[in-house]
Amino acid sequence: MGIDWLQGTFPVHKVQEAVATVSEWLGVAKLGHGDKWYKSGGYRWESGAIVAWADDRPEAWLSLNGSTLALCPDVLNLLRKLWALQMHPTRVDLRADFPKQLLSLADVEAAAQAGEVVGYRRYNPVKPIKNMQTGEREGEGHYFGRRGGNGSGKFGRFYDKTLESKGKIDANRWEVEFSGAPAECVYEAISGADDYFDLARNIRRYLGRAIDFREKGSVSDRHIERRPRLTFWSRAIQYLGEAAMTFLRPKVKLQSTLEWFYRSYKNALGKFAVVAAAQGYDGVGVVMEFCKKMLVQGMHDTSGVEAGPLAMHLDIFSLLGAPQALRY
Repeated sequence: MGIDWLQGTFPVHKVQEAVATVSEWLGVAKLGHGDKWYKSGGYRWESGAIVAWADDRPEAWLSLNGSTLALCPDVLNLLRKLWALQMHPTRVDLRADFPKQLLSLADVEAAAQAGEVVGYRRYNPVKPIKNMQTGEREGEGHYFGRRGGNGSGKFGRFYDKTLESKGKIDANRWEVEFSGAPAECVYEAISGADDYFDLARNIRRYLGRAIDFREKGSVSDRHIERRPRLTFWSRAIQYLGEAAMTFLRPKVKLQSTLEWFYRSYKNALGKFAVVAAAQGYDGVGVVMEFCKKMLVQGMHDTSGVEAGPLAMHLDIFSLLGAPQALRY
């Protein structure tokens, strides 16, 4: 599960900043021609990433394909940097891979043929598709919606990833290509994620809500949520909720971990201190003693060693640059 394509536009005066951002993990780019509507010039990387511009346009264009994103060591940090670049998304692809015994393309086809699809009106089965390893045409793909201005902004497809990946990924893939307003919503959600768990939740939400498979009701039955979900898709949704993102997570440094802890719990602990003070206690002192006991016990439970002396020297609030009133 993860992000499979990301492209958009940003102010043209930020081209060098964008190139520096991408070069952090892809290395030096080659300067040459542009692409699509941005043909004046462009930077290209071997993975397929492109930053391009046109002399007559106030914006530049950035395109990061799946191969490029798979190489990024910290996707969440990348999203935040692109947000700072004021990138306006034009395409965001999300994908999830399912074991073939769990999600069968035959079940997808049967449900689509029976009119049990929710979220799309247009269905286009493609048979056969090309096996990228052998060159033979075999397998199948099932496409929902359409691209471009006549589409809904969410073009979905189920296909055999084993054939497309030359056997590297043995799975059936559900992939949604968001564009227009839907792409903006997805991009805002994933860029604003607090951490990788939050990012995973957002990806799951948009992938799971893009399509549904429900038993066909009567013409007068407008309450789709009351119709039973098909068994195969119920299993897939459950699996999606348990799936892990497949792009690499960064090696988190101590400082960034502490900063996350500070952001996550400072308000709750602050309210705790205020309530304690209102009841006549030393609010800050009560909270500090509670945190120290929790820290010592947690370290002891997880490591099995005596953690008391270390906890006495770990001034977490000082490390984070917190106000003096919150320190030990």
